[in-house]
Amino acid sequence: ASNGDYHFVLEKMSGTVKDNFMGMQPNMVINDTSVGVEKIVNGKVTDHWRFAGSQEMMKAMSMAKHPKK
Repeated sequence: ASNGDYHFVLEKMSGTVKDNFMGMQPNMVINDTSVGVEKIVNGKVTDHWRFAGSQEMMKAMSMAKHPKK
Protein backbone atom coordinates (compact mmCIF):
# COMPACT_ATOMS: atom_id res chain seq x y z
CA ALA A 1 0.00 0.00 0.00
CA SER A 2 1.20 3.49 -0.67
CA ASN A 3 1.29 6.38 1.79
CA GLY A 4 -2.15 7.56 2.85
CA ASP A 5 -4.24 4.58 1.71
CA TYR A 6 -7.43 4.06 3.69
CA HIS A 7 -9.24 0.76 4.24
CA PHE A 8 -12.89 0.66 5.26
CA VAL A 9 -14.69 -2.27 6.88
CA LEU A 10 -18.43 -2.65 7.53
CA GLU A 11 -18.78 -5.09 10.39
CA LYS A 12 -21.98 -6.76 11.54
CA MET A 13 -21.94 -8.83 14.67
CA SER A 14 -24.63 -10.91 16.28
CA GLY A 15 -24.43 -13.34 19.13
CA THR A 16 -25.87 -14.66 22.32
CA VAL A 17 -24.60 -13.54 25.71
CA LYS A 18 -23.11 -16.51 27.62
CA ASP A 19 -22.68 -14.95 31.06
CA ASN A 20 -23.78 -11.77 32.81
CA PHE A 21 -21.99 -9.09 30.77
CA MET A 22 -22.33 -5.31 31.11
CA GLY A 23 -25.76 -5.75 32.65
CA MET A 24 -27.00 -8.17 29.96
CA GLN A 25 -28.40 -11.52 31.02
CA PRO A 26 -27.28 -14.94 29.73
CA ASN A 27 -29.02 -16.10 26.53
CA MET A 28 -29.85 -12.53 25.45
CA VAL A 29 -29.39 -12.08 21.69
CA ILE A 30 -27.47 -8.97 20.64
CA ASN A 31 -26.78 -7.38 17.24
CA ASP A 32 -24.31 -4.61 16.43
CA THR A 33 -23.04 -2.82 13.32
CA SER A 34 -19.87 -0.73 13.07
CA VAL A 35 -17.57 0.81 10.48
CA GLY A 36 -13.79 0.59 10.78
CA VAL A 37 -11.38 2.96 9.04
CA GLU A 38 -7.63 2.31 8.93
CA LYS A 39 -4.93 4.49 7.46
CA ILE A 40 -2.06 2.53 5.90
CA VAL A 41 1.40 4.10 5.53
CA ASN A 42 4.31 2.05 4.16
CA GLY A 43 2.34 -1.15 4.66
CA LYS A 44 1.52 -0.49 8.32
CA VAL A 45 -1.64 0.72 10.06
CA THR A 46 -0.85 4.16 11.48
CA ASP A 47 -4.35 5.30 12.46
CA HIS A 48 -7.55 3.44 13.27
CA TRP A 49 -11.09 4.64 13.91
CA ARG A 50 -14.18 2.63 14.80
CA PHE A 51 -17.69 4.05 14.51
CA ALA A 52 -20.07 1.79 16.38
CA GLY A 53 -23.83 1.61 16.02
CA SER A 54 -24.41 1.96 19.73
CA GLN A 55 -28.19 2.17 19.39
CA GLU A 56 -28.63 -1.63 19.28
CA MET A 57 -26.17 -2.20 22.14
CA MET A 58 -27.84 0.45 24.28
CA LYS A 59 -31.22 -1.14 23.54
CA ALA A 60 -29.87 -4.53 24.65
CA MET A 61 -28.45 -3.05 27.84
CA SER A 62 -31.73 -1.24 28.54
CA MET A 63 -33.63 -4.50 28.03
CA ALA A 64 -31.30 -6.15 30.53
CA LYS A 65 -32.19 -3.54 33.13
CA HIS A 66 -35.91 -3.61 32.31
CA PRO A 67 -36.75 -7.11 31.01
CA LYS A 68 -40.13 -7.79 29.40
CA LYS A 69 -42.61 -9.37 31.77
